[in-house]
Amino acid sequence: MITGFKRKRLYDELIEQFMPSLIKIYVEPFAGSFAIKSYITTKPIICVYNDIKTYPELKIDADKIYHKDYKEIFKQWDCVDTVFYLDPPYFGKEDFYDLPRFDIDFHQELHDEIKKLKGKVIMSYEGVNHIFKLYEDMNIHTYQGESKILKKEIIITNF
Repeated sequence: MITGFKRKRLYDELIEQFMPSLIKIYVEPFAGSFAIKSYITTKPIICVYNDIKTYPELKIDADKIYHKDYKEIFKQWDCVDTVFYLDPPYFGKEDFYDLPRFDIDFHQELHDEIKKLKGKVIMSYEGVNHIFKLYEDMNIHTYQGESKILKKEIIITNF
């Protein structure tokens, strides 16, 4: 377990260790206002940023920028050379996103879609019991934060 209190520290100490040394295609299907790509030391050949919301103040350094459903991004960009970094809406905190479509079924659907992917998946989630149980068939790594919102982060990988 790694202790810290900032998202950048989460990347520095946990996510970074799972990033492949050579990234051909890097995709953030739920990029939001915290884009991990800016922290990656080995720059990908193609970078794809996607989010369902638009953040006008955010300057995105990406080759392709979309505002599509994540399943369309998976379908379009999935291959063995793709690294997907996902930071989906957290279970039980879906209302933070002001988007009504996120519910318990969304989390199950996301799990099922991830299982179909050929690419590598690195996903940040809040460590709640439902998510631990839902992703027990994948690799789960814990990060303990000191934020009022993010009590326990986990990183889930399919490799």
